[in-house]
Amino acid sequence: MMFAMGTRSEAIRLAPLIREAEDRKPVFESTVVLTTLDREGLDDVFTTFDIQPDLKLNLMSHPQRLSPVFSGFLRPMEEVIKNRNPEVLLIEGGSQTCVAAGENAFYAGLKVAHVGAGLRSGDRDTPFPDELERRFAAILSDYHFVATETARQNLIAEGCDENTIYLTGHPGIDALARARKHLPPSHRIRSYQSILRDFSRMVLVTCNRSENLGRPMAQIWKAFKISAIQNPDTAYVYPVHPNPELWHQVEKTLGGISNFFLMPLLPYPEFCWLMQQAHIIVTDSGGVQEEAVALGKPVLVTNLKTNRPETEARGRAKLVGHDVNPLLTHIHLLLHDKQTYRQMSGECGLYGEESASGKILDVLENDLCD
Repeated sequence: MMFAMGTRSEAIRLAPLIREAEDRKPVFESTVVLTTLDREGLDDVFTTFDIQPDLKLNLMSHPQRLSPVFSGFLRPMEEVIKNRNPEVLLIEGGSQTCVAAGENAFYAGLKVAHVGAGLRSGDRDTPFPDELERRFAAILSDYHFVATETARQNLIAEGCDENTIYLTGHPGIDALARARKHLPPSHRIRSYQSILRDFSRMVLVTCNRSENLGRPMAQIWKAFKISAIQNPDTAYVYPVHPNPELWHQVEKTLGGISNFFLMPLLPYPEFCWLMQQAHIIVTDSGGVQEEAVALGKPVLVTNLKTNRPETEARGRAKLVGHDVNPLLTHIHLLLHDKQTYRQMSGECGLYGEESASGKILDVLENDLCD
């Protein structure tokens, strides 16, 4: 089998599967293909799961236009698939790597397994370009591994054969479980504790999606600034994506606020540790929504639409968009209204119970190894 990945999100969610496949040798022989040259945020994931990519295609190192990136992925992935000829290709989510690898595997007559399948916002433009790429991946795939019944129904509505859809939970929850056991070094924990001990609680923020750049992100930052000033007993922690322009803009708005802490992108176990300490999580990341719900943390989602509507339907998340007043209002409610907080908190197995990787490989083993 072959695993193709190019982003930190894909690495986190495929890593438990890769680890499980390694543990099942010789039933599975796996090849891990990393498409991007930019290893920021990836090496710590590989270390946490004790895995390494077998092939590094080094296709992209800086933000580029989507069309040249996609066309640049196609030929190298074609060569890799031709030379390695796996029985099955595993892809995750919705990305250029996911679609380029899946398309080449389809052309070569190979089986394609899509992990985290069926997530839909209902709007092809949001999230961009993930929604469209997830739909492409569904068309290319022979196995659809979904985390929720909602995702399963989305695929059925699009015409996927029900017999190819498997409700397994999401291996991202398996990754979270491993990271919680793989504690950060003690000196790193002490450094975070030295920040947090002066505050009664902490709001953890992630706000890095490219479609929110510009006015939407400026509005989100404005709400954070007002909230931090209004709540001096609360620490606000924001790991910022290593985009120089993003850093420059966020520092202009949020730098110098005594209870607002801007940090570089954190190693995955450290980020998971901080999620555990958080009182509230505010995010534009779908993966963080899943992790926060699994940890029982209330989530405010700063997007206009989400492809994980189950979190809001179950009362564990609130889609607040990126205007100042709704975000400010809901942060205030979760900080000061105990009933609202209780209603949105508490661990929830919405996306699985730390067993997705085993279930996915069981399906593939039973089908391919007969």
